[in-house]
Amino acid sequence: MLLKFLRKTSVFLICLSLVAATGCESRRPQAVEESETSSTLITEVDSQTPEENIKLLDDLGGKYKGRTFTIATTNGYLFKNQAGEEAQQSPLERAVASRMDLLKKSFDLKEIKIIVEDSEREIKEKLRNAASKGTHYADMVCVSAELTAELTEMGLLENMYSLPYVDFDADYMPANSIREQSVGDKMFSYSGDATLSMNSATVLFYNKKLLKEADLKPVSMVQNGSFTWNALTDMVKEAAKQGCFGIDTALDNEELLYSVYASAGNKFITIEGGALKANYSGNTAKKVNEINAALFANDKLCPTRVDQDDAIKDFKQGKTAFLVARLDSVAGISGKSEDGNALVEWGILPLPKLSSSQTGYIAPVNDIASCIAVPKSCADSAFAGFMLNAFLAASTNGLDEGLKTTYINYYFWDNDSALMLNLIEDSLCYDYGIFLSSLPDVYDVSTRLLASDDNLELKKEDEQFFYKFSDRVFG
Repeated sequence: MLLKFLRKTSVFLICLSLVAATGCESRRPQAVEESETSSTLITEVDSQTPEENIKLLDDLGGKYKGRTFTIATTNGYLFKNQAGEEAQQSPLERAVASRMDLLKKSFDLKEIKIIVEDSEREIKEKLRNAASKGTHYADMVCVSAELTAELTEMGLLENMYSLPYVDFDADYMPANSIREQSVGDKMFSYSGDATLSMNSATVLFYNKKLLKEADLKPVSMVQNGSFTWNALTDMVKEAAKQGCFGIDTALDNEELLYSVYASAGNKFITIEGGALKANYSGNTAKKVNEINAALFANDKLCPTRVDQDDAIKDFKQGKTAFLVARLDSVAGISGKSEDGNALVEWGILPLPKLSSSQTGYIAPVNDIASCIAVPKSCADSAFAGFMLNAFLAASTNGLDEGLKTTYINYYFWDNDSALMLNLIEDSLCYDYGIFLSSLPDVYDVSTRLLASDDNLELKKEDEQFFYKFSDRVFG
């Protein structure tokens, strides 16, 4: 099955580390036994607020007072309230609205204009046209990580480190996230708190009733460090004895296999001497094949799917013990029946580790994750840099808390899942390759690396390619 590992370019290289762990311990739910649940709302917030972050910024004596800052996106909900009255807003919608109001009022802007396009293709074409004609389209864009790869290759994006007024080393910035998404002093797009990329994290859902009947306690295994793919395989087999499928996946085969590979803590791209280098583990690829054969290619444990959306439907109906899916699938899984009751009692877990010796979990983020970027065709790079700096500062903590509170209050409702959500958030991981994944040359090389018959070692010509690619994109 690994022969198809990276057939889709949108899956090739995902995982570049750590959406910032902005939460403090005071708001983290305490560990509890798996039999204990609580519907207590999680409403505490971090001690450092977005307002305090903004107070640390210099307004340059009102230099940009009365200006309009334009953002182009297909995801309007990331930037403006579409829910109406504040009382009707979710915690996340309130956080988004508060951030935008804070930015506008703090710097006395005339307007933050949000252009919501119907498709990313429109944004791509309008950026290209603006670049060719020397006209202004937007000061910032928010698109998928896949598209930022194309825009970077096309030379349409500013290196964020070159923009005036951007201080990535400041206390109010999500330092870990920025550092991990940078290559030296270059970063062409950013994904994290500001774009709610946590939504696309790969996680493991489980049916509490089925696991309780089988006397299985995965949360305890996560807590004591023994939750590995081998341990999950044993639990899947036990759960299947309850007359259900042991495991299923809502990911396509390439996404699934990548996620298993990345859960071992592997990065496909590393940086050496300022250049990109392919980092490939043939031994891990073999283990991925073994895991896939034991779990997902075993039709006694995992159903064969034509439509992966059916995996979520079956999980909701209690037909499956474990489900690999993206975190944003909780909206569908948590649906209620006509009488208002939950269809299935479920929880979430991080993906298993490949071995118990790993120090942490990896929850890969798919390239559907939204990224922000600054076009080279922006009217004023100094103004764009000033607002990018403020935008990241105002997003840190606030949007993270809004997202976390929304998930916990509206979907999870128990301390086990709240605890796991914190762990997943702290383990969100990118590989710089996510920003290169849509490029055909990179895809061709990745296919040779991970779909070769031997899966053993990196060919010298492929290693050299990544250095050449680095020179082309990063100069």
